[in-house]
Amino acid sequence: MEWLLIMHVTDASRAMESFDLVFLRAGGTAFPWMGYETLRIAMAQAHALVGVEYVEWDPCEIELANADRSISSERALPSPEPASTMNR
Repeated sequence: MEWLLIMHVTDASRAMESFDLVFLRAGGTAFPWMGYETLRIAMAQAHALVGVEYVEWDPCEIELANADRSISSERALPSPEPASTMNR
């Protein structure tokens, strides 16, 4: 796996909220792991499972849900960094 996400999942119709660990491959294939009641617990589990330190997380907010309530996890992949140009 190349990436580990914590997805904040909410469902207002069922008054449900969870913080789900999701392993993600570079092509966008997602492998959901487990959901936890709090972000703190999810981060602690990520640390216990694969050693991700708290300072290694990069916070971001990306809408992954489509209009039909399906998930497009590939949107969570980082964009390639533009090649730098050097002035001569």
